[in-house]
Amino acid sequence: MFDGIRVLFGENYTLALPFFIALDAMNNALGNDLSNIANDLGQGNYLVNLRWNLSGIVRRLAVLFDDHRLVRILAMFLVGMLAGRHQIFSRFAEFRPLVKRITLWGFLIGLPLCFLMAWSDQYLGGQPKVQWMVWTASFSLGVVPLTLAYTGSAALLFFGGWRWMEVFAPLGRMALTVYLMQTVICVTLFNGWGFALGSTMNPLAFLMLMPPIIAFQWLFCLLWLRYRRQGPMEWLWRRLVYGKPRPPVQS
Repeated sequence: MFDGIRVLFGENYTLALPFFIALDAMNNALGNDLSNIANDLGQGNYLVNLRWNLSGIVRRLAVLFDDHRLVRILAMFLVGMLAGRHQIFSRFAEFRPLVKRITLWGFLIGLPLCFLMAWSDQYLGGQPKVQWMVWTASFSLGVVPLTLAYTGSAALLFFGGWRWMEVFAPLGRMALTVYLMQTVICVTLFNGWGFALGSTMNPLAFLMLMPPIIAFQWLFCLLWLRYRRQGPMEWLWRRLVYGKPRPPVQS
């Protein structure tokens, strides 16, 4: 609904406008120069990076409200809750036809629209209003179907005999720990206060570095789960939510 209003009436109709105003004020107060952000993050010291991260909190909120991602995230949570309520994975044979249809239509709708979104970023830069309208419409209509298609594909492959995919289970059981650990690793490797590789590596080198990082995290999770039932951040999250230690749900 919100994206439809923006496409029809213009990009200024956004819930994020107060955040963008606050972001400009914050960048001016901190002395952040947007034209120099890549150099500051890639070569700057810790204080320079901290300065950008402080304004980055406001920028992240602005982006989340600007593309209404919070609504989509909530929608995906509700889809997951619905799947759990109906026990789709424990009764997968019964739901296989439905999952196949969702996967097929997800790809048919999501892939063209997401390609259109990427194409608009690359080739419509000289027409910002047209680019913004194409990007907003394709993002709004394409991302969720493609997400469902990827999820459905993984489920169909797994229950269709690709049991070797269980090798990735340790990463899934410690997803929050893995997410935060990867942030620490990548910030240390790529930012200026760490090894400053971000300003010297090409995109292909970034891709080649990812498999070793994921392999290291997989090994860490595998060893951790030999001695603990859940990851450290998962334990902390449950403690914060429930107010006391709570054992993980057994499948």
